[in-house]
Amino acid sequence: MKTDINIGLSGSKLEIIKEGVIRKHSPGEYFKDRFKLQIEKQISFNKSKVGNIITPEIIKQSSSYFDMQYIPGESYNEFFSKSNKQDLDNIANICIEYFNKYLTNSKRFSNKEVKSLLSNKIKKVKVNSTYKEYVEHIIQKINNTEFHNIPKSNCHGDFSVSNMIFFKGKLCCIDFLDSYIDTIIVDMVKLKQDLYYKWILDINESNLRTRQSFNYLWNKIYLEFKQYYNLEFTDFITILNWLRIEPYVSTEQQRRVLNSKITNSKYYEEFTSSHSR
Repeated sequence: MKTDINIGLSGSKLEIIKEGVIRKHSPGEYFKDRFKLQIEKQISFNKSKVGNIITPEIIKQSSSYFDMQYIPGESYNEFFSKSNKQDLDNIANICIEYFNKYLTNSKRFSNKEVKSLLSNKIKKVKVNSTYKEYVEHIIQKINNTEFHNIPKSNCHGDFSVSNMIFFKGKLCCIDFLDSYIDTIIVDMVKLKQDLYYKWILDINESNLRTRQSFNYLWNKIYLEFKQYYNLEFTDFITILNWLRIEPYVSTEQQRRVLNSKITNSKYYEEFTSSHSR
């Protein structure tokens, strides 16, 4: 049995320590505060019980690791390589129910709150970005935009298919992420990252069936929530999502794919035109 597993772009490590228990290690001391928030978020989600979404129960925790229940399900590539229409409809319905729950119970951000949270985060992202001029262009766009009726709610923070385990008709969510703005739209964007933009498939090997499955899921979910996916706020979250990935890419393929996503994002052509590129 393989007991050491490196996961994700952040460098966390999973270790099977005994039957039914898996340990997640923090990437390092620099990550300690964020790691604590992730633990708190996973505990909260485990208690909330949203439909057929489950979360591994945390058994033990410390500042550098936590032990949790091992869920023996399938990864996205295993599941989507053989899933049928009924399987896909079930997953779509689980996601739709999840999004609807938090949209229904959400409060609303003020325009001032949204501007502040977006601006603060993108200014931090700019420090280590190779797209500094583009980031500055986005900052100006944010400052010139009015934000209304943006839902304020809990969110997973990294609701991508790579952080899902498919288990007995249920969706098990792992690898929670602290969020710079607490809104379910962050999770909608993370799911779009894979289903529509095919990030996880473009940086890894994939087959046609999985791509077709992603298209099918995306069409069902987009039709249900297009009023939220078409918000300008969502465009900014999407761009921030790509820019936040940049410091963690480690291969030439990841860099190439990410560059394509960023340079094809909504405001990039406008940016290049304004800078006579």
